[in-house]
Amino acid sequence: MSETVPEHLTNTFRRVHKELPVPLKFLGKGDWKVTLWEDAPDAGENAEHLVRNEKTVRPSDTLQLKLAPSGGTVAIFSSGK
Repeated sequence: MSETVPEHLTNTFRRVHKELPVPLKFLGKGDWKVTLWEDAPDAGENAEHLVRNEKTVRPSDTLQLKLAPSGGTVAIFSSGK
C-alpha cells in the first residue's frame, strides 16, 4: 500500500469458524492505525454481535482474524502520520 493512500478497506468472509493470519506487508513504511469490526465470541449464535477494536500496526506485523461461521471482519487502515 502506498503511503499516499490514507485509508484502505478490507473485507474477509468465511463459511467456517477459522483463524486467518493476514500479513501486513502490503502497508507502507511506519506505523498504521487499524480499526477492526470483528465477530463477537457469540456471533455463531447471534450474527449481529460485533466487537470494535483499534490497534497500531506495522508492515512487519500479522493480524490474527478470528472468524465465526459465515462471519467476517472489516479492517480500516489509516496512516499513522
